[in-house]
Amino acid sequence: MFRLAAIALFVAAAAGSAVAGERALLIGIDSYADSRLDVKSGTPAVNDVTAIRSLLMAKFGYASRDIRVLTNSAATAAAIRDGLADWLIAGSRVGDRIYIYFAGNGYFTPDLNGDEADGLEEGLVPFDARASEEGGKLAIDGLVSDDEIGAALKKLAGRHVTLVVDAGFSGRVTRTPTNAAQNVFYRAPAFPAASRAIVVEAKAAAQKQEGGWLDALPAGLDLSVWTAVSASQTALLDPLRPGFGGVFTSLYLEALKDGKADANGNGEISNPELLAYLVSGSKAYCSAHADICQMGLTPRLDPSSAHGHMAYQPVGHEKEPAKLSLDVLKDYLAVGNADNVTLSMTPRGPVHVGDKDIRFHILSPHDGFLVLLDLSDDGTLTQLFPNQFSRRKNAEGKIRAGAELMVPDDYYGMRFNATSATSGRIVAIVARRKVDWDKAVGTRAIEVIPRQQAVKTFLPQIAAALGNPVADDNPQDNTEATDWSVATIRYEIKPR
Repeated sequence: MFRLAAIALFVAAAAGSAVAGERALLIGIDSYADSRLDVKSGTPAVNDVTAIRSLLMAKFGYASRDIRVLTNSAATAAAIRDGLADWLIAGSRVGDRIYIYFAGNGYFTPDLNGDEADGLEEGLVPFDARASEEGGKLAIDGLVSDDEIGAALKKLAGRHVTLVVDAGFSGRVTRTPTNAAQNVFYRAPAFPAASRAIVVEAKAAAQKQEGGWLDALPAGLDLSVWTAVSASQTALLDPLRPGFGGVFTSLYLEALKDGKADANGNGEISNPELLAYLVSGSKAYCSAHADICQMGLTPRLDPSSAHGHMAYQPVGHEKEPAKLSLDVLKDYLAVGNADNVTLSMTPRGPVHVGDKDIRFHILSPHDGFLVLLDLSDDGTLTQLFPNQFSRRKNAEGKIRAGAELMVPDDYYGMRFNATSATSGRIVAIVARRKVDWDKAVGTRAIEVIPRQQAVKTFLPQIAAALGNPVADDNPQDNTEATDWSVATIRYEIKPR
C-alpha cells in the first residue's frame, strides 16, 4: 500500500517559450458569397477573430507578424488551404507553437471514402462555398473537409498545435422548426425548410456516437482540438454579450484572458481545467436560454492525449514539475467537491507500521462510480480502486446515493495493510455517470505505475474519460458532459 514513484506531467501545448517560434492562422466568416449562408445580424465571427488575435498577442506572446487573419471574402477555400500549407506547414519548424482558429459555419456532406463511422464528412464552410436545397434538405458544396484538415495537422508533427473551432457540423438541430427571429443566435446556415429536425433526422444518433469530427489522427501529435459543441449540436451566438460573438469563444476568452479557468489557483491552466470551465459555462448559458438551446452545448477536447497538455503557462514555467503533487493532480481532475462527497478512513489515524485492515469509506449524495487513488507526499501515485480483486467480483465501483461504499470490504477477499512509514493523500473521484475508462484505469492492478505510463497515458486517460461527452442512442436526447467530484483526506503511517 501507498507505493509508487511517478514524476509528472504536462507537455506545454500552448505555453510561452523563449526559443520557439509562433504561427497563427485566424479565420472568421460572417458574410458569404452565397448570402443564404450569412449571419443575418452583426459581425460576430470578425469580432471573435479580433478578440482571439488580442489574446494571442497579450497573453501568449505572439507578434503581429506571426498572425495571419482571413475574414469574410478573404477566407476562400483556396486561401484557407494556402494558410495551412504555406503559412503554417512550410513556414514553421519543429518545436514551434501553431494556433488555428475558425469562427463561422460548419457542415457535412455524405462520406465518399468510407472513413466516417456516421457516413458523414464534416467540414468548414469557406467564403466561396455554395448552398442548394434539394428534396427539402440543405446541401453545401466546397467545404474544407475534415480529411484535409487532418492531413495538414499530420504534417505539423513536432510542433505544439492548438486548433479551436467555434462551429458545429450538424446544421440546425431543433425539435421544432426554427423561425427567422432566432437566426442571430445560430452559427449555422438559416434554412428553416431544410432544418435537420431532430425528431426525423436518422443520421443524428450516428453522428453523436462518432465522437470528435477529426478522424484517424496518428498517435504522438502534440495537438489540442477544441470544438464549440459535440456532434449533432449547433454552435450558438450571444448577441447580448459585449463584442457579440460565439458563446463558446466568449467563454474561452474569459477563461484564458482573465484566468477564470485556473481552478486550483496555481497561475497555470491545464486543458482539463479549461474544458471544465467551458462545459460549466455552456451549461449555464443553456439553462438561461432553453428555448434556443434545445440540444445543449457540450464543448469537446480531442484527442485523448490533449487532456495531458497545458492551455496556458506563464513564460518560464514550461518545465515539468519535479514531482507529482496534489496541486498537479488537480490540474488533471479540474473540479472540486461540488457534490460534497464524504471520504474517511478507518482507523482514523495516524496509523502505525504493521497495522492491518485499513479501509476507506465513501459516501455520495448522488449515484456514481468511483476511482480511488493514493498520492504520497514523496510524489508517488497508486490506484487503489478499481483493482484486480474487485474486477474478479464484477464490482465496478458503483456508489448508491446515500449508501456508504467501503474499500475494501470482505467481499473482495483482500485488505490494505500499513507496511512502511509514509504520508500523503487519498483521492476519491466520483463520476455521476458510468465512465468508459481506458484499460489503463479499468483493468489496473494495485502496483507501481511506471513513470512514463503515468505521465503519458494514465492521468491523461482519467481526465479524458471524465471530460469526454456522453452520447445516448436516442436521437432526441442531448449529448451531455459528465459531472464528477473530487474528495481528499490526509493520511500518515508512523513507525511503531
